[in-house]
Amino acid sequence: MNDRPARWSFRISALVAGVAVLLSSALASWAAPQKDKIDLIELTKQSQHIYQAEGKIVFVWWVSNDYWRVALAQSGQLAPEQIENTMETVRPYIVITVAEATVDDRARTAFKPEEDVRAEVILKDKAGVKYKPLEEDDISDDMKTLINAMRPAMTGMIGPLGRNMFFLCFSAQNAKGQDIIQPDKKGSFSVVVGDKEYKFKLPLDATVPKIICPKCKEVCSGTWSFCPWCGAKLPEPAEPDKE
Repeated sequence: MNDRPARWSFRISALVAGVAVLLSSALASWAAPQKDKIDLIELTKQSQHIYQAEGKIVFVWWVSNDYWRVALAQSGQLAPEQIENTMETVRPYIVITVAEATVDDRARTAFKPEEDVRAEVILKDKAGVKYKPLEEDDISDDMKTLINAMRPAMTGMIGPLGRNMFFLCFSAQNAKGQDIIQPDKKGSFSVVVGDKEYKFKLPLDATVPKIICPKCKEVCSGTWSFCPWCGAKLPEPAEPDKE
């Protein structure tokens, strides 16, 4: 009996699992989670989608403003004014990182070049309005410098995947000057890569403090309206400390 499909499935699953572990571990070394603050590792996991099917892997990472802020603050490397200067650079953009690869039955990967990835990625807001990535000329020099600094760091941390994770910038606002994504409000947005759509529900659980159910005292997600154990209505969560 030919066990090649089974071997291929095992290898690709191991590869995908390894990618998630490596990225999370690397980010942990940058900024260890601190008590009563946003857990950077959980935030990163919730900002990602990994798709695997026969011969294909797609990795999508929304590098949110919360990620930039928390990573910079928890690193202990920058003064508050330096962090704010960086955030001023980041705020005009929605940053989506995408990597696509084909995988053979020996788990050898071949990554798509940046121009091919860019051509098939679209951002969709909660109303279904579509947005294309900005051209390089429409991105500030400071933002390009920041992205260029990230690229070798990602390559050093996770090798070929990091080298082929392409940072795509979208305008943070639509033509009416409205925010396309409102991370702190209930809603969603999607990233379309080819014929697949990857949905992000907002707010991310990692950005909202946990709630203690007033009735049964169970710990509940800050994104829930009702306790799943007893059905009691939950109070609004407190504002998180994002520093």
